[in-house]
Amino acid sequence: MQNQKILKMTSAFTLVAISCAYSDYTSTDTDNNQVTPIVTTSKTQSSQNIILPSSRPQVDEGVDLFITADWLIWQANTSGLGYAVENEVPSATSITKGHVRNPSLNYEYGFKVGLGCNLSHDGWDASLSWTWFRDKANDNTSNDSTKSTLFTTFISPTATSAGSIDAPAIAQGAASHYHLRFDTLDLELGREFHAGKWLSLRPFFGLRSAWIDQKYHVEYGNVSTLFSQSTTLYSDYDVHMTNNYWGFGPRVGMGGFWGFGSGWSLYGNAGVSLLYGFFHIDHKEESIDLSSVESTQKNVRNSFHAGKAATDLEVGIQWDYMFLNDTFHLGVHAGWQQQLFFSQNQFLRFTNAVEQGQFLQNQGDLAFQGWSIGARFDF
Repeated sequence: MQNQKILKMTSAFTLVAISCAYSDYTSTDTDNNQVTPIVTTSKTQSSQNIILPSSRPQVDEGVDLFITADWLIWQANTSGLGYAVENEVPSATSITKGHVRNPSLNYEYGFKVGLGCNLSHDGWDASLSWTWFRDKANDNTSNDSTKSTLFTTFISPTATSAGSIDAPAIAQGAASHYHLRFDTLDLELGREFHAGKWLSLRPFFGLRSAWIDQKYHVEYGNVSTLFSQSTTLYSDYDVHMTNNYWGFGPRVGMGGFWGFGSGWSLYGNAGVSLLYGFFHIDHKEESIDLSSVESTQKNVRNSFHAGKAATDLEVGIQWDYMFLNDTFHLGVHAGWQQQLFFSQNQFLRFTNAVEQGQFLQNQGDLAFQGWSIGARFDF
């Protein structure tokens, strides 16, 4: 019996040793999309194809780095900036047929630059990119008191001076000046792989940091009250507002490429971010009366943390080319982009003449749309 036990233990040990000796270690070749088994014995095994093989641009004898650059032609849009209501009835005390005046943002130029690396692990890549964009808009209107009435929207219903405005204010002229500063940093990990003969997909995830600064200055001239429009209280009334935001959080998405020969393909990218950040809001109202006396009517600050979502979408066409015996890769593309940052307009609007602390905020989203023309160079 004792000998049988020893024999069984020896056999079990031998089986474990043999299985360990034949344990496979694999080496992944992303250039040729193959996995080669490596064993500690003389047993030979053939190479096997990789499941979902990498389809990223891969140069020969390079340093596995790539740079990207995009020229952006964007138009920014943000809701909640209406600074006056023009009513087509003279000396009106209510709005019966009016339209809202908004600053009109035009297309402006920006850029996006990035640096990336093709990782040796399973065909993944990593990149860091910076997006820079600036925009501004100006608009103005004047009132012909014999034809229309100009209602203000940003003057608080009640001012603190002796000639307080205790009703919606009327102005003879109004102007608005809007400025936007937008920057983002995106750290991204992704893997591009063949999902078919002509289709490649690239899921990605990473982190985004965003800086969004908005400034809005509204000027009103010859301001009076609703029920005494012929009596001017202020020759000039200015409202200065700033809305600064910084946010940081995760970003995930998916890209796709559908090729149709000779290096040409259609592409699309979509992503979503959840940013936890900080708002800093300033609201200041200043007036000049008929005696040229300057007064500060309101000066309010508001700072708070908030989580905000953002989405981005891009579709277009691109062309890829390998040259100098596949030691370099060049890709060029052109497409349409749209980005949406939710609830970015936190400008204050004070609404009640009795409860002066009542105000509105969270008045709209910030969006970007336009063209992107860019290139990628691998070396």
